Formats: sequence, C-alpha cells, structure tokens
Amino acid sequence: MPKSKAEGREKWILLSAPPADPTAVTLTEAQAGIDASCALSSADSRISAAASATFSDPAICDEIAVTEFGQSNYEGTAAPFRYFDEQGVSEVGSEGAVRDEVYQALKDKDTELYVLIRDTSKGSRVALEAGDEYELYQVVTDNPQRPSSREGYQKRLIPLAIRDAWKGEIAAGA
Repeated sequence: MPKSKAEGREKWILLSAPPADPTAVTLTEAQAGIDASCALSSADSRISAAASATFSDPAICDEIAVTEFGQSNYEGTAAPFRYFDEQGVSEVGSEGAVRDEVYQALKDKDTELYVLIRDTSKGSRVALEAGDEYELYQVVTDNPQRPSSREGYQKRLIPLAIRDAWKGEIAAGA
C-alpha cells in the first residue's frame, strides 16, 4: 500500500458533551458533534503531543544523570474561519453546511469541549464509520486572537489547553 497523503484527510469533530467511554466513542456520540473539518484553517489548526516533561533523579552510585520522561504535554490551536452575511451578521449554515457555528462554539474563554480527530487515508468529507481510528482531546478554550497576517480569509486563532487525551476506534451503536 502506498503512503497516505496528508492534505484533506483530517476530520475534526467538536463534541459539547463528554463521550461515555473516551476510548470507544460511539458513532451516535460522534455524529452528535459539529463537523469542523471544512471550517478550520489547515495551516493554523493543530492539536498534538509536545515534548514530555523530563526529570533526573540518579542514585548516589550512578555516574551519569539519566534523563527520564515524566508527565505528557500537549498543545493546541484551532483557527476557525469567520462567516458573515451581507449585513455583517454571523452566518449559520443551512442544509447541513457548517458555517460560523465552529467559531461560535469556540469563541468564549473557558469553554470545555472534546475534539475528535480522525487522521487516516479517508478524506475529511468522508463520514465517520464504526472502526475508524481517532484521537480525542478534552480541551478548554482561551480568548480568540487576531492573526498577524490579514491575507486570505477572516479567521481567529484560539489557543486550546489540553486537559486529557485518548486514542480509540469508533464503536458501532448508540
């Protein structure tokens, strides 16, 4: 099998409620979220593990200070595009289209959400299915920031504090 391309493959789902089992999110739970995949800037949105904390606690007899990994660290930013109508009012999607709902879900500081990310060979627009591999993050939002560049589409950069992280596969059923 050839290597999988990265472009257009991540699917981001915003869940407002915690799943019953973070390591086996059900298809029903995942489908209840907002599919943010087409409403986030690919270049500016990222949730990932960062370098873990380290420590060195050698015994008296050890001749070198061996570094060990401690607590895991994560970092994240979501960059939702802004959608406005002709009057400059936040535009809500219709007929299943997601518009400014993603920004509205992330805009308030201290909002707790769960972000489910499927990053496989399936395209971002392909629906979730039972058995899909995912990473799930419990996040808390900070204040939206204006990007330093005013090129391209209007968007905001929203720092995310990562509270917990899991890996799993989408479970069938409710």
